[in-house]
Amino acid sequence: MGTPVTTGIPMSLSKTPSIFENSDYLKVFITYCGYCLDFIFPHKDVSYSCIQCSNYGVCQKCIIFMRVQHLSVHTFVENVKDTSADEVIHYGVTCDGCQSPNILGIRYQCEQCQTKSYNLCSQCLPQANTLHDHESHMFKPIQHPLVRALNRIVLAHRAIDVCRTKLFQQDPATGWTINYAKQLTKQVVTVDTENGTSHNDKIEHNDSEMEMMKIVCDVAETFRQGALGQSEWL
Repeated sequence: MGTPVTTGIPMSLSKTPSIFENSDYLKVFITYCGYCLDFIFPHKDVSYSCIQCSNYGVCQKCIIFMRVQHLSVHTFVENVKDTSADEVIHYGVTCDGCQSPNILGIRYQCEQCQTKSYNLCSQCLPQANTLHDHESHMFKPIQHPLVRALNRIVLAHRAIDVCRTKLFQQDPATGWTINYAKQLTKQVVTVDTENGTSHNDKIEHNDSEMEMMKIVCDVAETFRQGALGQSEWL
């Protein structure tokens, strides 16, 4: 997100709950405010981007501070709501409700059915109790590899920003130290949980989705170098 002139990081940041327990983290692309470092969920939150600083944006509550805390001659514009996560395709995964191949958007999987994976698309999820043989079973969102790759890069850069304030030894939202976050910004993204994290955010994928990881890593690397900018800590 870049480095603002000053930061408005509240002490309450130490009480930030684990981002891995937030269902939006699994479903959509996320970002964060460059001033207060709060998470921004672009599919529902109002946010603003600086026209002159291509990789700096703030949340709705911090925009009022930008005339003083950011460069006064810079202009901020409101971002368009991002629904791109609704367009990702889970190749090789068929919805067991409507039988549509390659689930589009958010994929939901039964948590109790272990022997045979049972998946539903977002359109069929409301009818899960009637479509599925087990009415009491619960469904969880399965994170798409592309969503996971880009979100973890954003989380790593945010963790570095949080730790650099010298308020914390590790980022409360991820449990990552600054050194671990730096490693994440440089290494190839994998689908297995890396050693050293404080939270378990392991996800499940089938073989077809695993084949997408080469493409995902290329996109993630482009995103790291482009959209996030060549930050001084890289």
